[in-house]
Amino acid sequence: MAVQVWIGEKPEHPNERRAIMALARGLDRLDGLYLILADFTVGGRTIDLVIVKQDGVFIIELKHCDGKVFGDVNGPWFVEGSNGERKRLNPGRKNPYNQVISYYYNLVNFLNDHRAELLSPQKAKTIDFRTCRRLVVIAPTLQEGSRVETDWKVDLKGLDELPAYLVTERSSEIDLTDEEMLRIPELLHLTRWTEINTLLAGVLPRLDETPVT
Repeated sequence: MAVQVWIGEKPEHPNERRAIMALARGLDRLDGLYLILADFTVGGRTIDLVIVKQDGVFIIELKHCDGKVFGDVNGPWFVEGSNGERKRLNPGRKNPYNQVISYYYNLVNFLNDHRAELLSPQKAKTIDFRTCRRLVVIAPTLQEGSRVETDWKVDLKGLDELPAYLVTERSSEIDLTDEEMLRIPELLHLTRWTEINTLLAGVLPRLDETPVT
């Protein structure tokens, strides 16, 4: 299987479950192993989504937005509906840019602190998880007309763009075997999301297929 989904807690919101399923299907068509880690806590902070591949770790703040998105590094972010009304994204909390930055520090500190358990002694000296990538991902898509100003620290993508982005991008100084990749969810005490992994394996009908009667 090209993709495995691991979770700390099962996502509560249907939009988040649909987004993870859509992403898993996109990655399942690719070569190599991809791990999707969702809704888990590290360092007292719950992280939305992390994608692990052989040459990259991507830390993601996932937002479902039915409209154009506006924002920048420091100020609030807004979603503009089809009627032109703007609503604040994450009212009372950090904006998505600053959320993913905080996720980054918690996860990177954990991974670097556990290098000896994840990696061989030789690799532990060379791999630096500070090169993990940071993204804000808008589901299902980043609508045309959105205007969000970020900087080099954080990329912004639509969920529909994410599989292609993950194929082409990597983290410098990260090179993991499948076995080393799988130690990451184990160390984080995550569990396999059985329903999603079973669907991907083709044991159950795919959600976009109509059963033959």
